[in-house]
Amino acid sequence: MAVQQPPRRPVVGSLAGMAMAKNIGRRQCSRIVPMKVLCFGLSRTGTSSLRQALLDLGYNDVYHFASCLNENPKDAEMWLEAIDGKCGKGKPFTRRDWDQLLGHCMAVTDTPVVWFHRELLEAYPEAKVILTLRDSPEQWWQSQMNTLIKYMSSMTFPAPGIWTSLVGIFGPPKRTIDKLSAEISLNYAMYQDLLRDSQTGTRDAQKFYVDHAEDVKTLVPKERLLVMNVKDGWKPLCAFLEKDVPPWDFPRANSGEEFLENAADITHGDMAPQVFGPHPTPAIFARKWMSKLEPPFKEQDSYDSSEVTIFCNRTLDLVLAFNADAAALGMTSEIMPPEHAANLPGPMKNPFEVAQQRIIGANTIMINWIRLRDGEIIGGERWQDMDSAYRTKVNAILLKVDEAVDAGLWKLELDQGFVQQMMMHAPSVQNVNNMGVSIAARQYAIANDLAKSKSNCKTKSGEARKGVPKWF
Repeated sequence: MAVQQPPRRPVVGSLAGMAMAKNIGRRQCSRIVPMKVLCFGLSRTGTSSLRQALLDLGYNDVYHFASCLNENPKDAEMWLEAIDGKCGKGKPFTRRDWDQLLGHCMAVTDTPVVWFHRELLEAYPEAKVILTLRDSPEQWWQSQMNTLIKYMSSMTFPAPGIWTSLVGIFGPPKRTIDKLSAEISLNYAMYQDLLRDSQTGTRDAQKFYVDHAEDVKTLVPKERLLVMNVKDGWKPLCAFLEKDVPPWDFPRANSGEEFLENAADITHGDMAPQVFGPHPTPAIFARKWMSKLEPPFKEQDSYDSSEVTIFCNRTLDLVLAFNADAAALGMTSEIMPPEHAANLPGPMKNPFEVAQQRIIGANTIMINWIRLRDGEIIGGERWQDMDSAYRTKVNAILLKVDEAVDAGLWKLELDQGFVQQMMMHAPSVQNVNNMGVSIAARQYAIANDLAKSKSNCKTKSGEARKGVPKWF
């Protein structure tokens, strides 16, 4: 008689798993089971499969990013403290801290655990260590590009498909989990390398993969370390852990296809309102707007480059992004930040040129405010730091914009002198390559400063748009 395998734990981003989330404050906890196994393979090396395998072998619980995103989002509070300690902004975690956060676990794996491999080795010197690897650095890199990068590119537009932001991939925009996502993307070198690779065509993240593996091998005595590929199945794992081989197949979890399906369910599917709640954030509106619009550009044509797109950057600031022609607006090297002036490109002919040459940077300026019809300024506030009344106000604006987008597209008409003045005095002028956000491509999207009359909302032929909501 065949032995039935144990229940499968939902993988990261599974709506079924997220529906059962708890709200446990780990600071009130302590270690209740011994830490037995530290798994330090990078994400996309089989961490979800290994997690399930360890659960099957009786290691309960096994920490994974799914533990934070799906099962107890409140864990993000302590992970943010751990990151602050690692980055010199707070007190480094001690074993007591790790026991509070991970005291219910006999094993750990995946991001953000793997970022803290040195700290956890120091905290649990008695634990065995498993390093999961793919067949090659190239295979791992391709897996990242075909999941993480592919999903993030599809969140705005399918072509040219530049990286947008890591915010959102790790979870819906609930304050702590979303901030954790941003902190990981901003500070963990692996994601910075993947970001740069996605923009420039390099493969720097492959070196990170190799260096990380060598670091683990150097730090861990051979008798405590298993280097494995999950495709090798139960035999090496069970021999290392001195466990009997189960009669069922080694688990295969979170394939590339499953990853993308779960990501789509969270951000685009019918369950999105339940996941994100009744008050959507600017990030959700941005994804909706971008997914609606067809690129109005042809490569052989030239376009006014001071057109505007609304979207949210990785810290969920509400921003206006001016895709501005530096030369046309007089943005000379003398008035530009040094990192821009060093690589000042010539005037761009169209947004496709920016995408193809991957020179987003000096031509793109972030403005951290949005002008309302009555002239009031909204800005300088991160979404997660707004009070409830402020969020309600911003949501009301976004709903109006969403209504206008549903009514149809219109051409944006900006006063270049005004744009130049705004650019020169903007509180946040940053290199887009460093921010990890993408603009270029769908420029015919949102009203220029939300203060123009409907006479300035025009069709592509230049005629006034009929049926534009009265709000404009």
